[in-house]
This record gives sequence, C-alpha cells and structure tokens, in this order.
Amino acid sequence: MTRLIPSEAPRRLGGRRFWRKTGAMLIKEFIQLKRDRVSFAMIIMVPLIQLLLFGYAINTTPRDLPTAVLLQEQSDLARSVLAALQNTKYFKVTQLPRNEAEMDALLASGTVLFAVEIPANFERNVRRGDKPAMLVAADATDPVASNWSVRPFGRISGWTLVCDGETAAAAGADCKEIVMVQDQDGHYPGPWF
Repeated sequence: MTRLIPSEAPRRLGGRRFWRKTGAMLIKEFIQLKRDRVSFAMIIMVPLIQLLLFGYAINTTPRDLPTAVLLQEQSDLARSVLAALQNTKYFKVTQLPRNEAEMDALLASGTVLFAVEIPANFERNVRRGDKPAMLVAADATDPVASNWSVRPFGRISGWTLVCDGETAAAAGADCKEIVMVQDQDGHYPGPWF
C-alpha cells in the first residue's frame, strides 16, 4: 500500500506519456464507434440537421410587415417613395390614414408595425436642396423586425433622384421634375438591395 504524503504535490504526466495516453484514448473511441453504428450516425446526422435548420429553415429577416403611410402631400416624389416602399420585401402598405391621429391609433392598436409620415412640402424641400425629414414610427414589441426594417429609412438618401438627366444635387434649384430612378423591371431600387 502506497502512502501519500500531504506535503508532496501530485506528479504531472510527462510530455510523451500524455500524448501516448491521449492517442490510446482516441484509438479506443474509434474502435467503440466502429462497433456502435447508431452513435456514429448520430455524430454525423445531428450537426447536418442543425446546419440545415439554422442555414435555411430559420430565417430572421422580416418580410411583409404591415405598414401605414400618411401622405400629407400628393406630389410625384411622395408617391414615388410610397411605391418604393411597396416594392420592398420588408414592408406591405396596408393602411393609408388621413391624419396623424388615425396613424397613431393604427400603431397603438397593433394593426400596423410601422407608420411612415411624408410631410407636407416634401418635394418642394427636395427641390430646394434641403434634406426633408420623414417620420418613421415603429412598434418595437418585435425587436428583430424593428431593427432590420428601420435600416432602409436610415439610408433613404441613398435613393437616386434624377432631375432632367442630372442628379438632383448637381441641378440645384433649377430642377423642374424630380423622379426616382427605376430599374429595367419598373422597380425602385433602394439602399436595401
């Protein structure tokens, strides 16, 4: 019987001895896997199923979120912004309220997740070279939807505005018509594409 003296620390395995024991354990495990085919199948199948689920089935990108748009002017540019929102996959314009109170009621009741207000004189301010603000109100009860979907509004200036064949910034105040550039399919590409 060996007696352990409390003052002695346990001995560590030497470098070669550690690798020999680790190699022996690996060989033992592979022999066990060779004998137990069910465990081997689980080792292969579980990560494959997880890869398929997390890669394809679980999609956290929101689509067709109900949106209300309050147009306080009926200009071509405001309608172009509305059409651009409808062409995205994020938003589905379901309500067109007539005033701010109606828009607030739709948002508070949960009928819509987003409310967008295009203010009066929006096109006039763009023509002047100002940077008009649009109000975007989001129901933040679904943080994934609100986080992903507010991003396009942060870069609304990324839309290309054309003024008689020139960019609106180069044209200055002499611009007679401002339109949003459409692609060959008639869609308004925004900064989210």
